[in-house]
Amino acid sequence: MITLAEGKKHIIIKRDGRQEPFTNKLLTDLNIKINNKMKITDLYDSLINTAVNNISPLYTEYDEIAERLYLMKIYKETYGLKKTGQYPHLSLVLTRGVTGGVYNKEFINSFSHKEIEILNSMIVPDRDFIFT
Repeated sequence: MITLAEGKKHIIIKRDGRQEPFTNKLLTDLNIKINNKMKITDLYDSLINTAVNNISPLYTEYDEIAERLYLMKIYKETYGLKKTGQYPHLSLVLTRGVTGGVYNKEFINSFSHKEIEILNSMIVPDRDFIFT
């Protein structure tokens, strides 16, 4: 059961700092304690952990709930994506990776634009949904 103070609005702080009122049916179905002015990242972590803890042979839907929430978290934290199944172009990922020191610039520059386009066309975002 969600613990919310009666008669009070509970505000969730989004990643960009915006504040929005708490409204989410999933939370009422899961047993999570919501704190006023809770950060959205903490909310997602609580949701994911609660869903994972509820996975069982009787309640297999929690596996998919945890999967989708975790994907949403990754998408939002990496490229600010709002929906699962959407990726930025591979060239943007590689450019940001070089800037962030994740990828070696010389190695990335060894690929032609055509090769990057071919690699980008091979990415199938729906494959994200096959992991558990």
